[in-house]
Amino acid sequence: MQAYGIVWKAVDKTSGEVVALKKIFDAFRNQTDAQRTYREIMFLQEFRDHPNIIRLHNVVKAENDKDIYLVFEFMGLLKFSIFFLPHDTMSGRRVLWSCLWLSVVYRYGVKLTIIG
Repeated sequence: MQAYGIVWKAVDKTSGEVVALKKIFDAFRNQTDAQRTYREIMFLQEFRDHPNIIRLHNVVKAENDKDIYLVFEFMGLLKFSIFFLPHDTMSGRRVLWSCLWLSVVYRYGVKLTIIG
C-alpha cells in the first residue's frame, strides 16, 4: 500500500494492454485530501507528453462515489525500483541519476509554466 492508495498490475479488458491501476481511497474525504488528489491528476495530465513521467491514461470514479482509480501506463520494476530501494543501497551513481531525472522534470515544468 502506498501513502495515498494502493497500486495493482492489471490488464485493460478493452485493449488487452498491461496497466498500473491506482486506487485512491476516500479521495475527497477532506479539503487536504481533495486538493492532493486534484493536484496529482492535474500534474500528471500536464506532464503527459514528457518521456520521463509515467503516462496517466484515465481517471475512473468508483461505484461507492468515494474512491477513484487512476489508470497508468505500466512501468516495470527495473525502472521503478531506482527510487524505492532502501536508503543504504543508494550509491552515488543512483543518487546522481535520481537528481538528474528530477532536474529534467523540473525544467519541463518551468517550460510549461506549471512550476515557477
